[in-house]
Amino acid sequence: MTIDRRRLICPSLTRPMSTGDGCLARLAPLDRALEASTLHHLAVASDTWGNGVLEVTRRGNLQCRGFPCREDDTFRPVLGVLPGQAGSRFPISLDPIGLLMPQPAAVMRALYVGLHDRLRTSWLETHVAPKISLVISAGGGLGYDTLAADIQLHVTTGANACCIHVGIGRSLAPGDMRWQGMTSSPERAIDAVAALLWAIGDQGPLVRARGLPDEALPTLDLQPGHPAPTPTYAIGDTLAEPLARLWGVPCGRLDSTTVAALGDICARLDLTLWPIPERRLLIVGERARDADQALRSLGLIDDPRQPLPYIDLCAGRDCPRGGIDTHATARRLAALLTALPPTVSAHVSGCPKRCARDVPALITLSGDDRDDRLRFILNGQPGDPALWEGANHDDAWTMLTALVERVAQCPDESANVEHWQACWQALCDEAHA
Repeated sequence: MTIDRRRLICPSLTRPMSTGDGCLARLAPLDRALEASTLHHLAVASDTWGNGVLEVTRRGNLQCRGFPCREDDTFRPVLGVLPGQAGSRFPISLDPIGLLMPQPAAVMRALYVGLHDRLRTSWLETHVAPKISLVISAGGGLGYDTLAADIQLHVTTGANACCIHVGIGRSLAPGDMRWQGMTSSPERAIDAVAALLWAIGDQGPLVRARGLPDEALPTLDLQPGHPAPTPTYAIGDTLAEPLARLWGVPCGRLDSTTVAALGDICARLDLTLWPIPERRLLIVGERARDADQALRSLGLIDDPRQPLPYIDLCAGRDCPRGGIDTHATARRLAALLTALPPTVSAHVSGCPKRCARDVPALITLSGDDRDDRLRFILNGQPGDPALWEGANHDDAWTMLTALVERVAQCPDESANVEHWQACWQALCDEAHA
């Protein structure tokens, strides 16, 4: 049996992970907004101990990389600035929209604290897969209810009561949950989560929720039910209550100068900031609209058609194995993909490994760790057979431009792999005619 060793590691501030470009430290999901002073601390910390860049991940977490893997050089000074970073190893992602409204916030806080207390002292701490993920969503439209998770608690509140739906992940697909039922009691919901985690742990130390067969699901003290679908906000949207704006982070990267500038903007306009899924930032405050011009000048994105925040990419030439400049390649690819809907998945990798994305992407551009070759893979991963590869990058971009232009003639088919294959074959036939 082949074991993907990355599944055994979940990097944190106290347990960083060694990578090709130094150590990687990931902050635990936040339970409060980032204020101006915290942003300034993070900017200094990333410069002092890291490579001067904070990354916003696809799951909405913050991470810093590129610092020496020595005990005295870790990111630990940030622990004093961000409470909750040295607690339970179970990451629990919280939907900021719910936390910004009094009624769901009280329920979500009770679930968050209760889960940490229950799991920190249990057998589960050492007997379930390290990357088990929990999400407490509020249907706020920020992507938490569709975030891939092992277990999700979906909180909805009404005039006189709350409802907590409990779901367990079926697959890696976003929002693909097996809903187990609902309850109005946070304590009963916590009991259900613990029972589900015990059932997962009984299957083995590497098993995730998707590996738990239906017949192994425990009987839970819940009422039947599942949450209703909720609308989703896009980059550039404005939320009315609380007043907030959604911004995209190009390539998911914020250099320390930008982070410090964000802190200055938040201080001047009395704003706070949340990193959220799909490499976005939620800027919250009554004067959120007043920050638009300043945020655009920092390179943040408020155009929902801009694909740059959604392209998965690794460190590229910052890693010894990286054969291409992934950041420049991603920006050039994004300029092409603006002709297509942002649902087209894309991955740029410096080598045949898949550090930035574990699942196939519709478009993958990969370098080679032995030379300067560029490889184009359709509906696959960096190590898969390429449709085209070569050292002449200009030829690659000429080919990609022609392919995207052909696909864009039928935009409704842009996510259809067979349509891409047909367009590619047509281009090849024309070239050999």
